[in-house]
Amino acid sequence: MDNALIDLLVEEAAKGNKFDDQEDTLGNGVEAYDSSAVDQYFEDVSEVAASMSTQCNQNAMDILGVMASKIEKLAEALTQGDESASAFSDRLYKEVMKIDAYDSKMLDDVFRVLNDNDKLARAFLSRDDNGRRRMVWKVLHESL
Repeated sequence: MDNALIDLLVEEAAKGNKFDDQEDTLGNGVEAYDSSAVDQYFEDVSEVAASMSTQCNQNAMDILGVMASKIEKLAEALTQGDESASAFSDRLYKEVMKIDAYDSKMLDDVFRVLNDNDKLARAFLSRDDNGRRRMVWKVLHESL
């Protein structure tokens, strides 16, 4: 039992408000009991519960607001990432097509392989012309 309720019952007993076993529980015994202190206790508990509920609702709304902001930033970053991926693919295509000694169909196949593998594509772009030619040769011979 809650300590406050026990304290309340002790206080009421000290005032002389106690339940008498000899009295009719549906009659005089119940009517003689002063329930105002118990009623006040339950009113106080209800107020605290309502206050806590309002506070919890406000905290939940704050958390949802933060989450919405984070999701919005994530969506924005993903959109920007798509644009930069497109720009990266354009740059990769132009650099692959600059390689001489191969026809455009073969270079298009190399571009497709490199574009599907981000790590290889970045390695290709970081190399000099001779390194790129070797990489094109290797991609063509491994993919065929």
